[in-house]
Amino acid sequence: MPDLNGSFKVAGFDGLKAVLDKFGVPEEKRDPAKLQGATVTIKQDGNNFAITTTGGLGQVGTNTFSVPGPYSTELFGRAVKGNSAWEGDALVMRGEGGAVMKREIVGNQLIYTVEFGGVSGKIMMDRA
Repeated sequence: MPDLNGSFKVAGFDGLKAVLDKFGVPEEKRDPAKLQGATVTIKQDGNNFAITTTGGLGQVGTNTFSVPGPYSTELFGRAVKGNSAWEGDALVMRGEGGAVMKREIVGNQLIYTVEFGGVSGKIMMDRA
């Protein structure tokens, strides 16, 4: 099981506008540049997680859950419920509405991939 512990700050993004479009995020709230400065702190104890988010386009606060198992969160201002699981070295959350959120460490970055409606986007985060 990979170790996702750490604090991360948004370094960049790729393909996110297409995901925001598919997700129906209102024009005034869909500017991916608002992600700049957003941080995520992941506290992992085995399969138990506490993920704290500040800034960005979604929920500000802490989400706790266990893997595998149910979870609920906010994605781009929308409530999402689904199930979490390990897929290889990635923590994957599959939402009831078809959204797939994947977190994995690649090199020294946390890569957060969001797939929805046949499109995908990535948020690259450096260790803070």
